Amino acid sequence: MNNKLRIMKIKLISKKNLEKIIAADPTQRAYSTVNYYKPIIKYLYLQRIKDGLELLGKNKYKNLLDIGFGAGIILPELAKHTEKITGIDIHKNIETVKEIIKDKNLNNVELQQGDVLNLNFSTESFEAIWCLSTLEFILDYSRALQEMKRVAKNNATIIIGFPLTNKITDLAYKIIGFKNKEEHQNSQKELLPAIEKNFKIEKIKYFPRFLPKGLGMYCTLKVIKK
Repeated sequence: MNNKLRIMKIKLISKKNLEKIIAADPTQRAYSTVNYYKPIIKYLYLQRIKDGLELLGKNKYKNLLDIGFGAGIILPELAKHTEKITGIDIHKNIETVKEIIKDKNLNNVELQQGDVLNLNFSTESFEAIWCLSTLEFILDYSRALQEMKRVAKNNATIIIGFPLTNKITDLAYKIIGFKNKEEHQNSQKELLPAIEKNFKIEKIKYFPRFLPKGLGMYCTLKVIKK
C-alpha cells in the first residue's frame, strides 16, 4: 500500500475519550491535546504527525522509543511501525493514558514515567526514536539530545520535531491562546545547532510548504547518529 495514502488516514483516539484526554493533561499547557479536535487548527497539528510518519518510513522496527507521548492519541499509529513501542513521559497520569488506549488493544505498547534527561535504558537500545513537540519544553536540551543519542542504536532512525519561532508562529499562538515565550524554553536557533552537533541530518520537512523556511510553523527532522 502506498505509504502516503496510509498516512493520510491517521485516526486519533476517539473524541468520546476527550474528558479522559484532558485529565491526562489537565492544564493543556504542554500538549494542547484538545487542539487535535478543533476545526481548522487540527489540520495544523495533524500535519506535523504526518511529516514525522513520512520520515519514519515504511520500515517495521524491532522497537521504538516515544519520548513525550502526552495523552497517547497517536500511539495507535506509531504502534503500526514497530514490534514494540516504549513510551515515556514526565507526567504522572500514566494510568489515565493506559485507560484511554485500552480499547485499541495495543499489546505492543509499554508506557512508563520517565525523564529524557536521564533515560532508564541501556546504551544502544532502540532502532527508532520519536520525539515530536518535546524538546522545546526542555531547558537542558543538549543533555536530552545526548541521552537520545546514547540509547539509539547505530543507524537508528530518529525523528525530531519542534515549532519554529517567527512572526507567523507568534500570531498563531496568540490566536490559540498559547503563551509561547513563557512555555517554550528554546527555539530553532538553539535546537538546530545542538542537533547537528550530535546527529547527521538526513532530511528536514518544513510546514507549511509554501512559506519560506524562515516563516514556517514547524520543522521535522530525520537524523542518525554520527
